[in-house]
Amino acid sequence: MKDRIEQVADVLMGAAYADDLLHGREKLIIRQLLEGLAKADAGLLKQLDLRIEAFSPQAFKLQDSATVFCNDSVEQKRMLLQLVAAVGDADEETDLREDEYLKNLAAAINLAPEHFSDLVLQIEEADVSDLEEDFDDVRFAE
Repeated sequence: MKDRIEQVADVLMGAAYADDLLHGREKLIIRQLLEGLAKADAGLLKQLDLRIEAFSPQAFKLQDSATVFCNDSVEQKRMLLQLVAAVGDADEETDLREDEYLKNLAAAINLAPEHFSDLVLQIEEADVSDLEEDFDDVRFAE
């Protein structure tokens, strides 16, 4: 992904702003992730730092940045989603908007849910059909 590292940076910054707040820890994690991808290329890291500082969440279009990843292998696409999940985890808060961003990215790069479902929250609906009767038993117990 080094050849598309600017788009990776944009996607990660988009993830950081998914909950409308940029936390300092998220920016630090993004820098560390990009540093790992840049493989100690100091000039490239300086360019990426400038890109991160200039990032505008209002101007960012996920689909535009994601397009360059559409032809990647499933493994490469999943790696991108794992980077995004790491940014989402950086603020140590669970936010459904961050999950939604990850799902939108997956859709934009044509990655099927079975390849990333372990990276997002799974909300299951409970069967409440017997709940009212159980509640009455507790409420009217003598």
